[in-house]
Amino acid sequence: MIFDPKKAEIFKAVKKEKHFFRWARALKVLFSIFFLLFLVLSFFGFYTLGLALISWSLGIFFFLQGTFFESKVKRAKIEKENLASHLDFNLAKAVLRAEKTAKAKKIKEVDPTLLFYSLLSGNKEIFFIFSRAILGLRELKRRAEENINSLKKGKFTGFSKGFEETLIEALRIAKGKDSERIRIGDAIIALSKKESTFKKILIDFDLRVEDFENIVFWLESLEKRIEERKKFWSKENLAKIGSLGKEWAAGYTITLDKFSVDITKALKETIEIVGHKEDLEKLERVLAREGINNVLFVGEAGTGKKTILQVLAQKSLFGQCIPEINYKRMVFLDIPSLLSQAGEHFEAFLEKIFSEVVRAGNVILVIDEFQNYVGGLRRPGVIDISGILVKYLRYPDFRLIGITTPQGLHQYVEQNAELMTLFEKVEVTEISLQESILVLENLAPFFEKKYNKFISYPAIRDIVNFSDRYLPSFPFPKKAIDFLDEAMVYLS
Repeated sequence: MIFDPKKAEIFKAVKKEKHFFRWARALKVLFSIFFLLFLVLSFFGFYTLGLALISWSLGIFFFLQGTFFESKVKRAKIEKENLASHLDFNLAKAVLRAEKTAKAKKIKEVDPTLLFYSLLSGNKEIFFIFSRAILGLRELKRRAEENINSLKKGKFTGFSKGFEETLIEALRIAKGKDSERIRIGDAIIALSKKESTFKKILIDFDLRVEDFENIVFWLESLEKRIEERKKFWSKENLAKIGSLGKEWAAGYTITLDKFSVDITKALKETIEIVGHKEDLEKLERVLAREGINNVLFVGEAGTGKKTILQVLAQKSLFGQCIPEINYKRMVFLDIPSLLSQAGEHFEAFLEKIFSEVVRAGNVILVIDEFQNYVGGLRRPGVIDISGILVKYLRYPDFRLIGITTPQGLHQYVEQNAELMTLFEKVEVTEISLQESILVLENLAPFFEKKYNKFISYPAIRDIVNFSDRYLPSFPFPKKAIDFLDEAMVYLS
């Protein structure tokens, strides 16, 4: 594989931006302001309506120009044999800056150190990566510049073998994420493995390559969410708004709606799941069956059972599940509320709710703390509903998820042999330390907004490690989330 920027379309796109598209965004905003200003003045009797129309036309022109650049020019064609064509737009700009620096300082060739130095002069992606790692860009640039001054001088000949090897490693990282395009994050991870200055910095600040892999995941996850929000016309965003058609096509659930929480309707943000892929797939397969399609969802408190159910509700809403469970509502039945309000008519109300679920045909019913309602227990807020439940569990249109703990399963649920034959058990295990770090990264924006504090990557990493060391009897990710919450409260 060769590295030839002159033949790569992406490098031609960088030059086109410089000459044709550089001011498109600023001019779009400027002419939009002029349009509003002239339009307001025309309402007060000034003859500015013509100027308003001209400003509107120019604003539309520069908007379309910017859109064309973002959607077509910046996503240039990839030639598999030319490594340079695999670079994304911002990384291509950084390579050109490195080449310019080499020529200005009369350095013979561009090597990984020059690429690292040019990236440090970069953009918001670079700022995010190094600010989260608590590394100052000025200090990094100073140390990189010291190494640059010791590079071999002479007539510029191109790009070094080490430079090409770094980009080949970056391409391998990108392909691991199902992408043929090398992004700045991929280049940073590759440089952390290959570039000498960067490797020394990692040692000095007690950082590892894995830490930068996690930070880049954090960055790309945030970018993905931002891009999804911008596409208000997408199927997923329109599905969150909801529609009348699907609700009218199903039966009414008036009584159920009074004593339940519909988590499908409560979905506002796209939820990303970390780990638990096999648990989610098994859950889907059981619910999609024609026969026994009820689930005992077993796991310790804090292992992420409800998050998995939220992700399943989201997939169903977007039509991304197995066809049999697409476009279903996931509804948590509030039995304590039903008990307190129905009183002695509780069983009649419960029968009515279950019959509504069967008639509707689009409901997946969820009962939390399932062991409290099937174990023959008698105490305030607890009742045995297994007698009523068994009648409905055999209906194909009645799908139930009972959430319980291993202790609750063995002590109460398994005592009812008939009930157990109508359920498939799906066990949820604790996620790993690495996965817990990714969970905290996803939650960091929420905590930062809530407490108005900055959360660094080393803080997240240490919280997960300390949770593992000092709270061994509690499961991930909940103990790490609680630890982070407590730390934020203390800082506030």
